[in-house]
Amino acid sequence: MSPDLELTLIVFLMVLIFVIFVVGCLLVLWLINLNKLTISLTQNSELFRMEFKPILEEVQVAIQKINMVLSTAGKNVGQVNKIVMSLIGVLGLLVSNFKNKSGGFLKGIIQGFNCFLKK
Repeated sequence: MSPDLELTLIVFLMVLIFVIFVVGCLLVLWLINLNKLTISLTQNSELFRMEFKPILEEVQVAIQKINMVLSTAGKNVGQVNKIVMSLIGVLGLLVSNFKNKSGGFLKGIIQGFNCFLKK
C-alpha cells in the first residue's frame, strides 16, 4: 500500500470513529431526555387522575340530584295535568248542562218580554 492511501484510510477511520462517538453521545442524551419526559408524563397523569377523581365524583352526585329533581317535577306535572284535565271535563259537563237548561230559561224570559210588549 502506498503511504498516501494508508494516511487517507487512517484519517477516514479517525473521522468515522469521531462521528460514531458524537452520534452515540447525542443518542445517549436523547434517551436520557426521553426517559425524563416519560417520568414527567407519568407524574402529570397521576396528578391529573388524583385531582379529577373528586371532581368527577362531585359531578356524578350533582347529576344524580338533578335527575331526582327532574323526576319529581315530572311526577308533579303529571299530577297537575290530571287535575287540570279532570277540571276541564267537569267544566265541560257543567257548561253543556247549563247550555241546555239555560236555553229553556232564556226562551222563557224572552217570551215573557214579548208577552208584555204585545199588550
